Amino acid sequence: MATRAGITSHTVPSVTVNSLRSRRRSGSARRLDAPRSGGGWRIAALALFAGVFVAVRQGSIFTARPQNAELAWTRRTVIVPSMSRSGEASEQKPIFLDRLPLELTIELPVGSKAGTYELQLEMNHRAAVSTGANAEIHNGTTAFTVRINLSGFEAGNYSMVIRQVPNDWNLYPVLVR
Repeated sequence: MATRAGITSHTVPSVTVNSLRSRRRSGSARRLDAPRSGGGWRIAALALFAGVFVAVRQGSIFTARPQNAELAWTRRTVIVPSMSRSGEASEQKPIFLDRLPLELTIELPVGSKAGTYELQLEMNHRAAVSTGANAEIHNGTTAFTVRINLSGFEAGNYSMVIRQVPNDWNLYPVLVR
């Protein structure tokens, strides 16, 4: 670059506009103003990796699995049959329970009172599970909810005994499967 009395002149390389256009069309053109580095794909890959890493850490891609101490309770409603008042003793159908951690809502027979109830699951007249809860009346139905983890139980015939404290126990057959 030479300057004469405030006029600046530039020296032009010996590349003509037509030769640049022909190179561009043939795919062999190279930008003259920037050195060829090939680092653009590295920056894009790094940005993509950082985005995936942040998404995984925040849990938006993979949800967190429950820890061993956190059980997934399966909700189930058990409707306890009313006792028949006739002189005939009929065979009661068993209540079917799965070998899972269960959150049982026990709907008591018509006319049952609200209050404290106990529930036991027995096998061979031995209590395998004993729990209790406070029953409340909602829309004419007396019910209480308990949690029983049956995942470690053997499949077979059990008895569910329920009573309102301090009254007598009522027995219902249960089949754990």
